[in-house]
Amino acid sequence: RRRRRRRRKKQEGRKRSQQKTARKRKVMKRSTRRCRKERRRRTTRSAQSSTGSEWRVPTWVWTPRTKKFPKLPLRWLKSSMKTS
Repeated sequence: RRRRRRRRKKQEGRKRSQQKTARKRKVMKRSTRRCRKERRRRTTRSAQSSTGSEWRVPTWVWTPRTKKFPKLPLRWLKSSMKTS
């Protein structure tokens, strides 16, 4: 008694290959220069201020992608730190 194999629809195979290419694209994206740049921007770095190292600024404050605050130059920050 032979088991009949279900024939695959054309779309199914295509869907599979699309997933594969999408994954490839993601991996490719991870290795590009721009991605590295973005990753570097996402990690927090300290602002060199007159008060010293206890006042760290997360970079998201002035990345244009998350529009939480306007992009402010560090000079402004330093001057504001001096006044307060």
